[in-house]
Amino acid sequence: LSRAQAAFERALAADPDDVEVLALLGALLLERGQLEAARSKLADALARSPGHAFSAVTLADLEARAGNLAAARALLEQAAAAHPEHLKARKGLARLLMSQLPDLNGRDVLDPTCGSGNLLVTAARHGARVRGIEIDPRLARVARLNLQLPLLRPQWLKKPR
Repeated sequence: LSRAQAAFERALAADPDDVEVLALLGALLLERGQLEAARSKLADALARSPGHAFSAVTLADLEARAGNLAAARALLEQAAAAHPEHLKARKGLARLLMSQLPDLNGRDVLDPTCGSGNLLVTAARHGARVRGIEIDPRLARVARLNLQLPLLRPQWLKKPR
């Protein structure tokens, strides 16, 4: 990692405005546990290119590790809104939100418009007994399949009358 860091620093010396190199150096510093230096590089990259998803997601990871969950959430929401196709931003946001769920063990969760069952799957993974209703038979079928994943305990899923 030391050689990679030195290479990134040389590249920045040649072109201090290179957002990609700033972001990659920030990610490397985060990996090395140098949180403040990483935060500085990633924030600089975002200041130069506010829509840079990799910088936002990596900085969000840093903020979450540091316990700044509100800052992490804001960064992930911004990245996911600006780049809906950016899977890491969306997954990071989902993981962050799931980590903040209360203990659902043994509780009942009803989703009256469950769609493909994402909320039900999340609740079931946190120990809830889940129930869903979906009017669209195709989505109800997908939800049933999603709820058959290992370790999930769906109670029922039905179409409304």
